[in-house]
Amino acid sequence: LTTFGEIFVKVRTLGPFLYPDGKAHGRAFGIKKNQLVLLEFIGGSYRSPVVTKVFPFPTKDSDFGNISEFVRKYSFLNPEKDIIDFHESGYLTRQTTNKIEVYDQDQTIIFEIVFFKLKSKNKSKRLRNHSKYQNNR
Repeated sequence: LTTFGEIFVKVRTLGPFLYPDGKAHGRAFGIKKNQLVLLEFIGGSYRSPVVTKVFPFPTKDSDFGNISEFVRKYSFLNPEKDIIDFHESGYLTRQTTNKIEVYDQDQTIIFEIVFFKLKSKNKSKRLRNHSKYQNNR
């Protein structure tokens, strides 16, 4: 539904695709009802809408306080330098300079991979290492 009340159906979104061998590649993401998106049209045709950007906040005016609350709650993150994926469960994955960190709902690092040291730290008793490589703690 656009701001002018137009309804678009079967709108393409950015995301993963399947290779001919059946393997997926790319990043999948969800779009929630009332979430703000940028809609563009392939070849300028209104018959070919595609979502090219998903904004991290809903469009209702009553929800705009969400942005300031987010900045307060996640002040330890650096969105200018980090790549961060959030999940509804409260878990998040952060790729920052030379490492990847996985946080639980309490913002505690439960798993970390440090690239330049070529080691990982499993800080959760719930995770098990099923890799052929040894986990350095």
